[in-house]
Amino acid sequence: MIHIKTVNLSLYKKVYSPIRLKKIAEKILDGEGFEKKDYELSLVFCDDEFIKNLNRIYRKKNKPTDVLSFSVPKNFPSGEVQFLGEIVISLETVFNKYLDNPEKAKQEIYLLFCHAFLHLLGYVHDTVPQRKEMMEKQAKYLDIDIKSAWIKYPQKIEKKGR
Repeated sequence: MIHIKTVNLSLYKKVYSPIRLKKIAEKILDGEGFEKKDYELSLVFCDDEFIKNLNRIYRKKNKPTDVLSFSVPKNFPSGEVQFLGEIVISLETVFNKYLDNPEKAKQEIYLLFCHAFLHLLGYVHDTVPQRKEMMEKQAKYLDIDIKSAWIKYPQKIEKKGR
């Protein structure tokens, strides 16, 4: 069983289902062959300023991002409950991306959660095969088409005349 300790520091309230998040996490743990025991993770929903600060400190990028994950060190002590790490999601970034479509924003929250949870379990997407593997897992665990299983970033608009 997974225990998700959630803190919502953002202005966006009641925009996700804690039950759905727990089901996603349990499906991933089961699908990845984790033993039946108690797990815990921290989940923080925040605004852009909060996540920008974390991004600057831990990734040396002075800008907001949609999601960050912080896994525990391999030598982290585990007892009856194994702590997996912390996920931080900027609801401000999500809702700025989907201003006119709250249902798409909600689906993006679940995708970001699944993506970050896989990072906590050690998955990365530094290479094309690794990215493909994460996309396949995200599609499987979220029951979505693989084309929808990757975070969509707004395209940058090139300035003309420069």
